[in-house]
Amino acid sequence: TSMAGFMLSNKALVVSGAFVGCSGIILTLVMCIAMNRSIMNVLIGGFGDGAGTKKSKKVEGTATEVNAEDVIELTSNAKSMIIVPGY
Repeated sequence: TSMAGFMLSNKALVVSGAFVGCSGIILTLVMCIAMNRSIMNVLIGGFGDGAGTKKSKKVEGTATEVNAEDVIELTSNAKSMIIVPGY
């Protein structure tokens, strides 16, 4: 929008484009802090990764199938419980 504002000599488009760009930079920096990564690591860290060439990890442990009644029993007998949304 900022370039369109320059081309059309429209100050409102230039200002709105500047606000959009600044908010994008601020959001990027906040997300870098949240991910505990540097801005340079985020911007250029993915180049040359060779996606798909990494070896798969060996699966360890066992999976136990539970039904609804087992879940009710486990949660009612638990001393404390942490619920993590999204996992």
